[in-house]
Parts: sequence; C-alpha cells; structure tokens
Amino acid sequence: MIQNAMDEKVFAWHPDGAVSKQSRLASFMKLCGLDSYDAFYQYSINNIPRFTSQVLDFLNIQFDKAYSQILDLSAGLPWAHWCIGGSLNISRSCLDQHIDSPRAAAPAIIWEGEEGASRILTYAELFEMVENCAAGLRALGLGHSDAIGLHLPMMPETVAALLAVARIGAVASPLFSGYGPAAIESRLRDVGAKALFTCDAFPRHGAAIPAYATAAKAVEKCPETIKTIIVVDHAGNKVSRQAF
Repeated sequence: MIQNAMDEKVFAWHPDGAVSKQSRLASFMKLCGLDSYDAFYQYSINNIPRFTSQVLDFLNIQFDKAYSQILDLSAGLPWAHWCIGGSLNISRSCLDQHIDSPRAAAPAIIWEGEEGASRILTYAELFEMVENCAAGLRALGLGHSDAIGLHLPMMPETVAALLAVARIGAVASPLFSGYGPAAIESRLRDVGAKALFTCDAFPRHGAAIPAYATAAKAVEKCPETIKTIIVVDHAGNKVSRQAF
C-alpha cells in the first residue's frame, strides 16, 4: 500500500484467494484459530504475551537458553522487558537450522539491482558467506558488544554483514547509504563504533554514488573509535583506500 499526494490510500496489488491462502500469514492465522485479519489483529493486541510466544514458536526462533517469562511490565509499559532470562543468537535461527535440511538448497536471497544485475543465494551459500565474514570480524579483534556500522545499499552482502555481526555477538548500527559524511560521523560517534562496512560505490538513478569516499570522510572525523573500514567491491570501481 502507498499513499499519494492527496493522502489517499492506493493499493498497488491485491493477492487473489489462492495466493492469500498459501501465505505464511494465513498459516499463522489458522494456527491461532482465526479466519480474518481484523480478528487476528485484535487477538495480537489483546493477548500480547500469548501472541508473542506463538510467533516465536511459529518462526522457530531457537533460544540457547529458554526464557522463563515472555513479558515483564513491572517497571511500566515504556520499559517492557521481553523473554526474561532467555538468550539466543538470531543468526543461528536464521541460518543454521536450515543447513542440514532440504532447505539448504532453497533460495535465501533473491536480489535484483537497479543496474539490472540479479543474484540468488541459497541458504547454504549465505551460511558460508556469513561464516567467512564472521571469521574475518573475529580476526580483526571484534566481538561481543562491539558496535559495527553498516553503510551499505540493498545487496546480498548487506544481509551477510548484518548476520555476521549478530553471529559474533556484536551490535549492528545501520546507516542509510545516502547519508553524507556528517550524518555518518555523528551516528558512529553515538554508538562508539569500532568498524564500518561500506562499498566502493553503488548506482542510484543512473549515477554512481561514491560510498567509500563518503564513509572515509566521516571516519577521518572520528579516528578514536573506528579502527577498520571493510569495503565490499560492489560496482567494480577502484578506490584509494586509506589507512586508519
């Protein structure tokens, strides 16, 4: 759904009945014993703990340590605490459970770039990419609770970088790829980021956006935090890489 200049709701596409019935949402609604979206929505807001627990089970989110309580509101609604006592690594829930199953050969990412290029990564291929990236991050001395900036456009490597950051227990700080140096710098400082992912360049509306050059200008202003820039060769542009 989109909204036009007159603030009217315009639906770009309506799925037919067959598509709707095959959706994951329809499967989950059936699991909850509900047959309409309105009833499903009301159920989600009137039964928050139960609904959340059902979502976690339906998505097969795997906890390394089981939680004892799904929701704690004792400190007040603005300070809700979820999955009390539990711990997990979301990267493993996204990938590992599929590797020893037929799903390993299924597409995990189907990507098409603005320039017309397209790529498909299976779960097995994405798993290998994430594992390699995580190993590289560990080799750089990065680990649990370290903040790592992600200044990347929408591409498969962005997914891999995000999952790799989660895999080593670090904290991802997403940065809009269209940000200028000042905006990037302020956000890196706010989280005390130790490393930054970026790419050489990427296309936007027919022009090549020099992502690395922009990121490098930002890092020059905060050398006390960022020790490493990790550059994805995306557009095939040669960049003069600086040492930090």
